[in-house]
Amino acid sequence: MSEGANAVSVDLQIAAEIAIGRVRDILPGPHSPLHAGSGGSGGRYRLDSIAALDAVIAQWKVILDKIAASQRKLITAFDRVASPAGDQISNFEAMVTKNSIRHAINHNVAMHNYARAYIAKLTSARQAYVTVETENELVLRSTGGH
Repeated sequence: MSEGANAVSVDLQIAAEIAIGRVRDILPGPHSPLHAGSGGSGGRYRLDSIAALDAVIAQWKVILDKIAASQRKLITAFDRVASPAGDQISNFEAMVTKNSIRHAINHNVAMHNYARAYIAKLTSARQAYVTVETENELVLRSTGGH
């Protein structure tokens, strides 16, 4: 999959997660926690090579970059909110808008932390995979296998 196609896929997944969150906010009653999938069956990746794992890590780094870019936009928006008039209603609307953006920033920070931690887990898994593959290769060579 090309980098452009990956970016489109990431954008679609992010948009879908946002839409699902909005629908859940509208629906009455308690909701069970929503866990976003991470690809593959049951929220797990099935990888056949280090290159495939590297591709998944690269996809998550794209997601992390998009989250960081969104945070910069949110902070800029927060800083630009001002009351258009000095009256009480205008001040209230500006305050409510800033509060809403503050919640979006907090959510963005949580998503950033999740993505960063997931990349660390994938990177750790990659290292473990390389270690096992290296050990297996050494065993095969020492026993005359190729």
